[in-house]
Amino acid sequence: TNMRLQQAGYFATMVLFLITATFHGVNGVYNALVNQGLSGTQQSVIKYGLALGGIVLIAQGIRVALAMAGISISL
Repeated sequence: TNMRLQQAGYFATMVLFLITATFHGVNGVYNALVNQGLSGTQQSVIKYGLALGGIVLIAQGIRVALAMAGISISL
């Protein structure tokens, strides 16, 4: 896997899949909760909480992909 991640096309495809899968999952959870009757302030809190959680998942997934590809980024 590490060798494949060093190929730009494979790496980009994996990151795009990560973003797509995260959006799909977070959106599905949100819509399921709305269908169960979530509304008002609770709906807003859940919406922004899930959005933040999705961003964190994507960031961590990209960090892992970069580490597996042997790319080091210092902040």
